[in-house]
Amino acid sequence: MNFNSELQKRPYIGIGCISFIIFTLFLQLTGPYNFCYQEQWKTFIYSYSYINNLLSLPGGSMELAANYLIQFFKYPIVGILITSALLSTIFALYSSIFRRWTGNYHLLPLTLLPVISLAFLHFNINYLYSGSLSFFLMTIGIALQIRISQPLKRFLYSWLSCIFLFVVAGPISMLYACILFIMECFTSIRKGILYIILPLSIVLLGQGCLWAGWYGNWKHILLADGYFTWRLQAGSAIYLPWGATIITFILGGIYKKFPASKKRAIYSLFIIQSLVIGTFFCMNLPQHINKDNEVFKELNYWARHEHWDQIIERCNQIPMTNLLHQNYLNLAFAEKEILNEKIHNYPNMGIQSILFTGGRTPYLSAMLSDIYYSMGHIAFSRRYAFEANESAGNYSPKLLKRLVQTSLIYGENKLALKYIGILEKTLFYKKWAKKQRYMLEKGTEDSNLSNKRKCLFPDNRFSGSKGLDKDLEEIIKSNPNHQATAQYLEAIRLFIGNIIP
Repeated sequence: MNFNSELQKRPYIGIGCISFIIFTLFLQLTGPYNFCYQEQWKTFIYSYSYINNLLSLPGGSMELAANYLIQFFKYPIVGILITSALLSTIFALYSSIFRRWTGNYHLLPLTLLPVISLAFLHFNINYLYSGSLSFFLMTIGIALQIRISQPLKRFLYSWLSCIFLFVVAGPISMLYACILFIMECFTSIRKGILYIILPLSIVLLGQGCLWAGWYGNWKHILLADGYFTWRLQAGSAIYLPWGATIITFILGGIYKKFPASKKRAIYSLFIIQSLVIGTFFCMNLPQHINKDNEVFKELNYWARHEHWDQIIERCNQIPMTNLLHQNYLNLAFAEKEILNEKIHNYPNMGIQSILFTGGRTPYLSAMLSDIYYSMGHIAFSRRYAFEANESAGNYSPKLLKRLVQTSLIYGENKLALKYIGILEKTLFYKKWAKKQRYMLEKGTEDSNLSNKRKCLFPDNRFSGSKGLDKDLEEIIKSNPNHQATAQYLEAIRLFIGNIIP
């Protein structure tokens, strides 16, 4: 095959390759640790019950596929490459669809609008990756539908593919049905009106799912809210790709009716589209990508791997005005047993710089679990790990590891084996889990767990009732050698009623 001739015949191949490079650079520069942070909250469990439970729900296939890919996000660059490939393929498919629909590539910049909107959503930790995979599957469905020339066959394919998409991908089927309706109406109003059957069919299927009790409300089965963490309100941001897609196809249909023929008009159209896309990108960039959030994800990554020097080095490169960043920096200092020595050298804003308690989201609970574990306060560490893991769907690999550790520290071996059994069914954590099982069966454990067990104090079950400082005093009495506890206790005493500039 002559690759150059293929590029001439199918320019969208080159479009896909170029956009892949651009998306890779964009994701790497804006949030290199974004995708590995997502991996902390979802992983793929190699078990029949896990797979069957997801496949039994509408849209479960895409969620299963998403979780399978997310397990590889453990390595930062992998998530970037997979997502770049996904976005660039969607863009290439759109360019092919509009080329066939309008007869030219004059609307090529416009087809970037839905893809850019989709790219922004990946920086929202509450957005489900299955939404992007579903969007990709919908785009394939449109690309196949537009190639069918016979009206009856095209309608039958459209109707059957809508049902298939509903079963496999869930809510995206409604957007798919609306797009096909729009496309057919711009081709022929008389024939296109028949396609109103498509969204009506999806509504009926959705009603059936509500009756079956599979979903709680309409939004999660028919709208973009279905690709957002259910416990939280999605807001308008989740509808950005859907709205952009509908607008793109409406504008494409108008252009199909009134195409530009003169070169000057074509060039002007291209420039106008480019300016609109550029403006859209610049306006939405600061709204969807928060630098503080991305630094938080990076610090979380280093803390997860106990690379305390990396945290300190990164914090030296940024203004330390964010409380969450200060929490991670002080955690690193405590682990290196230099917290009291360094605490005056960095900006801190009261006790919240040591222990942030300003919210109870799963993400903050996970951070608090790390901090309490460093303190030697095992009861609180387990409590926050359990809460965060339950909120995340009970399959957070990082939090499952913490629950294994805290259960072993308490001597609750059966509970530890429950969490170990889950991790043994994963790809990247089964080795660690098998090691824990082996050591448990042999009656041995690593020195870190032994040291943490000494931190347990007599009334640990009711910890917190007398104040955190009193708990830390009890931990020091039980384990004087646990230096991080003493470091935190001195810092807390220093911060109470004081602000260090």
